[in-house]
Amino acid sequence: GGDAASAAAGDQQEGPDPAIITSDAFVSLMDLFSGARKTDVSRRMLEGFVKAGKPTSDPVLVHTLMDMARALHDGLDRSSPAPELAHASFLCGRLVELTDFGRDLERQLALLTEARQSFRLLEGAKRRVCLAGLRLTRRALRLVKGRHGTRTAPFMRACFAFMHITTPGLASARQRLNIYCAAAESALCNDCAPQADALLAAAVAEVSSVAAPPSADDRELDTKGETYAEEAVRRVAGSLVMAPGHPEAGPFHHIRSLAEQVRLLPWDPLSSARVRCLMAIANVLG
Repeated sequence: GGDAASAAAGDQQEGPDPAIITSDAFVSLMDLFSGARKTDVSRRMLEGFVKAGKPTSDPVLVHTLMDMARALHDGLDRSSPAPELAHASFLCGRLVELTDFGRDLERQLALLTEARQSFRLLEGAKRRVCLAGLRLTRRALRLVKGRHGTRTAPFMRACFAFMHITTPGLASARQRLNIYCAAAESALCNDCAPQADALLAAAVAEVSSVAAPPSADDRELDTKGETYAEEAVRRVAGSLVMAPGHPEAGPFHHIRSLAEQVRLLPWDPLSSARVRCLMAIANVLG
């Protein structure tokens, strides 16, 4: 069984042979493995595919490799060694990146949704899934040459709903904030103003998480916290330049919310970072 799996994994440069690993015989062979052995075989198959680096649009091959990625994920838990989790994250994330269904954007989004559900423990893979979702929104904009119709507009709304649901699963507040801002900017380019508004609100709300004090015992931000706060405020303020006014809340509701976030942060009274943040917000109005 191990020799057959090694043969299917193929040469490191060529990767697994699609004809072999999508065959009924190989699927039956994989069903014979369980536990740590199945995890190891799945890892080796994914390594071969990732090292070959060849994008694929074969849905059967992608389905088979996703089954292996799930087996690899399910063979780990939160107590697994960090290097094992990082390697699995890399392999599963690269599988998503190397899957390219071309103009079939609905199938691409379905893959990303499946990956989000399958790779809950793999932080790096979840980040790559989020970024792949962001790239998908930009690809759609290019394909329609900037003008969405009745068929593509609902798809774009689904894409930004995916971004809004997936991004909170990331552990890093800085990554969440940056992805929210980038997604909001893409939503505005795609004429999805309500979705952009929700993403901008989420970005504003992340500022306090990005700039949290070093520990629960600290009452003020340290130098790193102030730097992160200033970076976050400037990033969000830059996105707000593009944002239209809200029909009910008015044109400045996100700016007011961002200024309130800055006011509530536990600044060092002697620091000038708070003033710089407020100046960055004021620049949006200029």
